[in-house]
Amino acid sequence: MTTPRRRGVITVAENEPQDESGHPLLVILSIVFLDLVGVGILIPIVPILLAGPRSPYYILPAGYTVQEGYILLGWLVAIYPLFQFLAVPILGQLSDKYGRRKVLGVSLAGTAISYAVFAIGIITKNLPLLFIARAFDGVTGGNIPVAQAVVADITPPRGRAKAFGLIGAAFGLGFIIGPYIGGKLSDPSVVSWFNAATPFWFAAILAVINITLVIALLPETLAHAKKGLKIQWSRSLSDILHAYTYRDFRALFTTAFLFQGDSRSTPRLSACTSSTNSTSRQATSEIFSRTSVCGSSSRRG
Repeated sequence: MTTPRRRGVITVAENEPQDESGHPLLVILSIVFLDLVGVGILIPIVPILLAGPRSPYYILPAGYTVQEGYILLGWLVAIYPLFQFLAVPILGQLSDKYGRRKVLGVSLAGTAISYAVFAIGIITKNLPLLFIARAFDGVTGGNIPVAQAVVADITPPRGRAKAFGLIGAAFGLGFIIGPYIGGKLSDPSVVSWFNAATPFWFAAILAVINITLVIALLPETLAHAKKGLKIQWSRSLSDILHAYTYRDFRALFTTAFLFQGDSRSTPRLSACTSSTNSTSRQATSEIFSRTSVCGSSSRRG
């Protein structure tokens, strides 16, 4: 027996085969791909703003040491996942209460705004504005988790491994292409008006394209919204405490945590290549495109 379909809502019965070539999954794959391209193009650029004193795009005023620049770079990189850690569980609850489509649209709008604000911060050499932009992006940074919830909504249990595998492929492909594009978009020898802010404007445009895809092509996939759901504002902390009550999975959770922490080393390595290579943007973008290929290949295994 299958669950009846409601108008404007996609529902999936437990045993109902789902056509994974349908446009909701394609829209989600496009969203994930474009979102990770937007993230990847920033990798060659952010370090030279704060840790590349020989770069024409260095924004710190006179008097700052290289060591202080690296410390500020670390905080700028950390502020996004910190706010995302606090906000994503709340966005997940909001998507359960109001629907995936609305929350995904708002989250993508926040991403577009944050990239635009970051670009303005680069142009004006306004360091606080860079931090505000990254924090705001973290607060609204539920793009990938909500997209994954959509996949879970539209895919029966037996097909979810394949669907999430496609999500992983889109994720990896976007991260491979992104750094290379970022290096080219910041290179004035490619186009005379390209500069360090150009990749961020491009990332904002990608976010707007994703918003358009959500509005035009993505139906609401949550069959039964929890209108009476009470939002738990400290859910991120309580989830961690609850996870560690499962004694058999503590090692797995710890490994996952350390793995994610290691993935944050990308900006630090980018800073090192930027400060030691005379063709920093181009070389860094190519280095990270190649290492992303290697990383994606190893994770497939």
